[in-house]
Amino acid sequence: TDSGRSSIRLILNKLKGKLFLIPNYLCEIILKIFREYEVKYSFYNINKDLSVDKESITKQQYDVLYIINYFGENRDISNIVDKNKIVIEDNVFSPLFLNHHNYPNWVGFNSFRKISPLADGSIIKSSFPLSGNLIKKNPSTFPKIKYTAKDMKYHFLNNNQFSEKQYLNLFKLAESKLDEQTTINNISPYSLFRLFDFMSGIEKEYSVRENNFNVLDKYLNDKAIKINTIYPSFYILSVERRNELRKYLFTKNIFCPVH
Repeated sequence: TDSGRSSIRLILNKLKGKLFLIPNYLCEIILKIFREYEVKYSFYNINKDLSVDKESITKQQYDVLYIINYFGENRDISNIVDKNKIVIEDNVFSPLFLNHHNYPNWVGFNSFRKISPLADGSIIKSSFPLSGNLIKKNPSTFPKIKYTAKDMKYHFLNNNQFSEKQYLNLFKLAESKLDEQTTINNISPYSLFRLFDFMSGIEKEYSVRENNFNVLDKYLNDKAIKINTIYPSFYILSVERRNELRKYLFTKNIFCPVH
């Protein structure tokens, strides 16, 4: 599909009427889509180190367990999951993923938007059939806008063309188009082309990201939330004066997201 959001919608179409158990640390867009599909859900707890509070799962009733593999770390909680339950694994930080823990009723998806050069794209894998006919063959509107913004940003940084405000406004427009979208769309042709290129060099990508991660870890280790992944997409810091630190980094042209 074109996004993790579309993938969630495709999965929810299959699981109508089920009771979901979801983590209490998650992206707001997930709840928005759940409300859109009138999904019934309750929460289980995520600890400060992003591990799962297993007891908060075992003491609750549910049909579908939604697991987020934060920043690419694959948490194994298979020993507490009943084999009759359905498991959704949210792998939005991983370019490649498998059903590592052999859940019999399993579906997983990722998202390339924030962890690769692609402006859109999401892979879904499932042990049960999904309705592929629900995926619209025409691409969404937001990828084209994002690629225009990416191109403009490149020329701003390298050729002194355009302005920072111009490409930032386009990125903002693309995100608003994505927020408005409720359809399930196919990956855009240009992103599909770039996906083949990206995957052909994935081993080098792993290496570059690991090296970058290790440079940061040398200096920031004592402030980091430890993540065990072969594909570091972010270096995760937990700090008290977060907003002040971000403002300071802005003055050094370092723009860190908040999760």
